[in-house]
Amino acid sequence: MNGETFCEHFAKFADAPNSIQKLRELIFQLAVQGKVVSQDKNAEPASVLFSKIQAERELLIARRAIRRSKPLPVIDAAEVPFEIPATWLWVRFDDVGDWGAGATPNRGRPDYFGGEIKWFKSGELNDAYIDDSEEKITELALKECSLRENQPGDVLVAMYGATIGKVAILNVAATTNQAVCACTCHTGVFNRYLFLMLKAFKPYFISNSSGAAQPNFSKEKIVRTPFPLPPLAEQRRIVAKVDQLLGLCDELAARQAAQREKRQRLVGATLDRLVSTRNPAEFPTHAHRLRNHFDQLFDTPTTIPQLRQTILQLALQGQLVPVRRNEEVTAETLLAMERERMSLSFASGDQPKLESEYAALRAAGPNQDGSRRYISARCICDFITKGTTPAASELMPQGDVPFLKVYNIVKNVLNFEYKPTFVRKIVHETELRRSKIQPGNVLMNLVGPPLGKVAVVTEEYPEWNCNQALVIFKPISFYDSKFLSYIIGCPATLKEILQDTRGTAGQDNISLEQSRNLRIPLVSLEYQRRFIAEVTELLSLCDALEAKLTQAESAGTQLLSAAVHSLLQN
Repeated sequence: MNGETFCEHFAKFADAPNSIQKLRELIFQLAVQGKVVSQDKNAEPASVLFSKIQAERELLIARRAIRRSKPLPVIDAAEVPFEIPATWLWVRFDDVGDWGAGATPNRGRPDYFGGEIKWFKSGELNDAYIDDSEEKITELALKECSLRENQPGDVLVAMYGATIGKVAILNVAATTNQAVCACTCHTGVFNRYLFLMLKAFKPYFISNSSGAAQPNFSKEKIVRTPFPLPPLAEQRRIVAKVDQLLGLCDELAARQAAQREKRQRLVGATLDRLVSTRNPAEFPTHAHRLRNHFDQLFDTPTTIPQLRQTILQLALQGQLVPVRRNEEVTAETLLAMERERMSLSFASGDQPKLESEYAALRAAGPNQDGSRRYISARCICDFITKGTTPAASELMPQGDVPFLKVYNIVKNVLNFEYKPTFVRKIVHETELRRSKIQPGNVLMNLVGPPLGKVAVVTEEYPEWNCNQALVIFKPISFYDSKFLSYIIGCPATLKEILQDTRGTAGQDNISLEQSRNLRIPLVSLEYQRRFIAEVTELLSLCDALEAKLTQAESAGTQLLSAAVHSLLQN
């Protein structure tokens, strides 16, 4: 398959999962190899164009308009990464223009800043045309700091840090800092073609950068890099074709985003009807509609989390696992629960709250309409507390007691294989004694986003500890840890709390008091066990469906990769 055939079937390829970014990358790779447009056999070959470029370069040097750069070796076969058309020529980036990096004026000189001359930094490069800079410098700074004066049409490329390989074309006269290299193209080199080539070479610049703390790809490395030079007319045709294809990518990306948004709205509306219905007679109708359209609604892995949340919410409401008559919590059971809870630790202000809530529940009895009764988490757990972070020197990759952080909760399961951290036994027993954790305890993160990460502590270690971002629930014997984790992890349980959270920008926090006030269904152990079995089975089916959809997406991506590889090899 050649580039033109690919272009004819472009939209078909773009329907593959996660394909738009790969298609954009492919377009650049095809362009750099001369495969997006056909070659004109009658065109003046690039070797003739290059001779004219060299003649112009020598003239500019003679006029002292530019400086002569250091001689570079002739390109050998080992440096050539791929084949190019017969009319093209391998040169170096240094051969196609005058290159120069910028600098940063002395920040201690206020008379260098606040002028009219635009001064661009690497973070401002936008892979397009740029007009205005965040900071401007004075004529004095330009003169005394030996800054390069770049002209409209010059091509910029970032050389440092996370911005390596970002490019831009100047619309205005400007200068840059030392993290940006600029090129004034020689006659015969279309600046937008150079811009396109620099974008195509971005992966090469990144993979060959040096420096650990601040990766960089220096001007010296850029100018030494081999550059595929086509005839000038073909440069312009390549740019026009790439613009067309990238525009099509943008259209396809917008279409896919609209389709995803439409699907998410449909999924959300369908599931919302299920969880928000107040008339039990309407529930079968909504469930039937969901069942009939299940394959259309849940056809990507991104839709499965909503399905999981709905399962938990329906279960919490009693729609999936209704309470049987013999599973109601009796006054005698409530009394036994209270005795066990009062035998455990609690804050001095908690005792009247515990006694009052238990008394009210016993007096009221089951709800006459059969609806759920709820009890606060403080009434069914030992004193609810959070962890503590010791001195950094006490956190070790190996040690006596495992120390948990929020990132150790993955998909509501404890995962201690990722960045395991330990503390010494003496620290666990002294300054961290309040946050001791045993197997069967339930953990929830207090800081988001996202909030609602929950996990049951495993028996991998006899005791654990954690930092202050996790709250610890230690349920009494009348509550199963798995049931408690399902309830706490249900969005409906946290809904009221989330409406009253206070945190820094972009971050929600749950307080310990709010955690102690979480409303937990008041149900028997027998019911909890049926609940766990039913919900676990349904969530396992979600896991299997998610794995199947992920595998299908992976297969689609592999097919696209194979097509890409075939194109690049032809």
